[in-house]
Amino acid sequence: MITNELSMSGCRLVILSTIRGLVSESKDVESKVENFSPDVIALGISPGELKDLSNWDGEPFDISSMQEIHGLFLYDLVGEDQVRLPPPSFVTAINLGIKTESLDMDEEDFTETFNKISAWQQFKYSRLHQKLRKGGLTATTPESFIMELDEQICSISGYENLEKSRELHMSERLRTICTTNSRVLAIIDFPRVSGLLKALE
Repeated sequence: MITNELSMSGCRLVILSTIRGLVSESKDVESKVENFSPDVIALGISPGELKDLSNWDGEPFDISSMQEIHGLFLYDLVGEDQVRLPPPSFVTAINLGIKTESLDMDEEDFTETFNKISAWQQFKYSRLHQKLRKGGLTATTPESFIMELDEQICSISGYENLEKSRELHMSERLRTICTTNSRVLAIIDFPRVSGLLKALE
């Protein structure tokens, strides 16, 4: 997992870039927590997702069609036994017994932002699903795969704006968390880290 570190409001902030589903990231999170000893772990998920993962009983759960495509591509790249849902990086962080905070929008804010996407752009997103199910990506590593997938999604302007809004929201949440903690570990989806860092400048 790629690590970025910065100081903000007297707070030492370490950001780990996660690729959802990779089993190997579980040990990376454990190691970083052991070495860094954060006061709080901030996760790039919504409050609802944090609640669901905290209460997860190990049973299978519903996933979106894009999450399914994400998983299938990762299977091909690293092997089925190296991919698991829900994301090991988030589950491991939650189970370590350290205070966790969600960074992403709540359901109401997300819905309000999503509803700004036009019907035509949603149609293009649906067409993208069909394209991806037939292949459509050339990546050979998990990192290049997730960036190529994100680039395809964000080629649709409404979805690009949605992701930028998420990055801004998460940056504001991190600023707030850093005002009351001296050591914060954030685990953020790989494609969102660059925009998040820019928003924190």
